[in-house]
Amino acid sequence: MDQPAPGQLLLSVRRACELLRLLGQSRELTVRAAATRLEVPPATAHRLLTALVHDGFAARAGDRGYHREPVPHAVPRQSDPPLESVHRALVLVAAVAAGRELSVADAAALLGTTAATAHRLLATLRVEGVVEQGHDRRYHAGAALAGPRDVELTPAALRGILIPIADDLGDRLGETVHLWLRNGPLLRLLWGLPGSTADAVAHDRWTTIPAHATASGRALLARLPNRRVDDIHVAGLPPWRATRVNSLRSLKRRLSVVRQHGFETTVEEGIQGASGAALCVCDPWGRPVAGIGVAVPSRRFSRNDLPLYREALEAASEHAEREIGAVTAGTGRAAPVMRRSADRDPLCDA
Repeated sequence: MDQPAPGQLLLSVRRACELLRLLGQSRELTVRAAATRLEVPPATAHRLLTALVHDGFAARAGDRGYHREPVPHAVPRQSDPPLESVHRALVLVAAVAAGRELSVADAAALLGTTAATAHRLLATLRVEGVVEQGHDRRYHAGAALAGPRDVELTPAALRGILIPIADDLGDRLGETVHLWLRNGPLLRLLWGLPGSTADAVAHDRWTTIPAHATASGRALLARLPNRRVDDIHVAGLPPWRATRVNSLRSLKRRLSVVRQHGFETTVEEGIQGASGAALCVCDPWGRPVAGIGVAVPSRRFSRNDLPLYREALEAASEHAEREIGAVTAGTGRAAPVMRRSADRDPLCDA
């Protein structure tokens, strides 16, 4: 097998591979954090992240962060990418991830480059573990590309995963628990579990509610960049009762706060007589999948109890994300899954 000399390796490609690893380990990575981990200036980190977004390997998360995307099925060659060497490398990564085995000549033909350039790219990717070279000297996907399958969890699959977790959360807090999915600017109830007290908030009275008027909805929206929030609300915010968030501008201000704290509360906004708290559940790529919230009668709701609610919700969210990760890795409980459409958020029609 070829043993590349250090001078043959492309530094920008090595940094892009390391950045992909960092994105895979983090729910959200900022430019500043990427620069620190890579030991490069923020401008360099930003260019690398832009290159990954350009070719579909990463996407914006929240207002300032980025998360990793599943490896695209193909990356078409383009004439003016942000970083040419990184773009060429990602074209090869997508090809081997799709199951192709490439010789140096195949790679050169795919990229429209010389064999020497293709060999240098493949050698760099092999050092990073992204590709491996067989005894026939052809390159195939390496161990660094192993990861969760790109699947879309159906509502039935999510119920199977989340209901036991929500049930445990309800037992822990004694309050009503709601599971929500976002559909455009609205939330749709996935499941509701009644609280154990006589005055518990109704668990199944509201099946559709504007996302901006609830803690779960804002927790879900906060995981998206503001441009996506704009797209979702292109017709304006759906009218609702006495929510403090009554314009797109005030919504984005509130989402900025949610992104900082990773936790949201509501006091008689979405549901009259009910207050509560919520968190977002994400898939292995950091994409918002569902909102999980606890609803408390307003007369019993106290901000002194927020640490208790937050601790319980964080434990439930982390448990849910482990279970979703197990399913997408093919090791979890049997659940109906489908291939994810390339242009949709999971379970969300924007």
